[in-house]
Amino acid sequence: TVYVVDLATRESTELSTLLTPNWGVMSWSPDGEWVILYVASRGVYAHRVDGSAAWEIEQPRPATPYWLASGGVLLADVNFRDNTQVFEGVKRLDLATGAVEILDVDLDAFNADPAMIYDIAAELGETLVEPIPGSAALQVQFPDEMNDGMNPACARWQITRGSFLVPVEEQELVYNAPDVYGLSEVRDMPDGSIVFIQWEVDECRIVNRPVGTLMRLVPGEAPGHLLDGVFGGYKIGREWEYFFGPQARVALSPDGRTAAWLGGTSDDGTSSLNLTDLDGGAQVTLRDARGPAGYDESFINGQMYSAVYWLPS
Repeated sequence: TVYVVDLATRESTELSTLLTPNWGVMSWSPDGEWVILYVASRGVYAHRVDGSAAWEIEQPRPATPYWLASGGVLLADVNFRDNTQVFEGVKRLDLATGAVEILDVDLDAFNADPAMIYDIAAELGETLVEPIPGSAALQVQFPDEMNDGMNPACARWQITRGSFLVPVEEQELVYNAPDVYGLSEVRDMPDGSIVFIQWEVDECRIVNRPVGTLMRLVPGEAPGHLLDGVFGGYKIGREWEYFFGPQARVALSPDGRTAAWLGGTSDDGTSSLNLTDLDGGAQVTLRDARGPAGYDESFINGQMYSAVYWLPS
């Protein structure tokens, strides 16, 4: 179910219910009216948050959405080979009608220079709403074990700055994190600092619950803790399932001073949406759900909060 919370009144409104629990948020439109989901059993799903329209696009893999000023969206079919992102096709979706057009794109050139998406849009008489990450983009570098198909409980993760087209060793090293379970949701802040989530487990054992901490890194200083207890997954059998997908557990206000974030764990049957003042530390819980402890499919798929986004006012 999609909810919108008015931060002034702290009241929430139920907008619509999705058709499947097996989904992941890929992107919200800049105006906050549409969300692009990747539905594992079907493909890409464009859903108007007020429930008035929904379009399903057959797609074997996730797609990177590029929003158009006209109200449509370009969908770049994303695949990964040897830990490298490659594009295997581009489609244009008309949000007004649901019509999908497969575009004739030079994929070799597109993979060599993803900024070509600007040229693709221009040839269609379109303009992109938001720029794509450029040469100064922050990148999370996965440990070598991930390339071998393993998900290590403790390994060395890094944050670098540079285009994903440039080899890692040629990018600027921003943060080096040995013996952590993972890094995610890294972003630049208006004050020049960098904020990210660092995941850790006790004794480096994957059977232990991963704990997420929101961290702030000021250039030249050691990283500092902003808040603890970010939702880290759910337990199946003896192992914790954690996904490095696009679902955001933390959403920051445009000025970077307030965080909306998901807490709780299936281990004790809790899930919450919280609001924290990062300057003063004051915190309130906006929504709270409780269910059976342990892996309970009805609670995880029907009540547990899985993603949070800060929408334009």
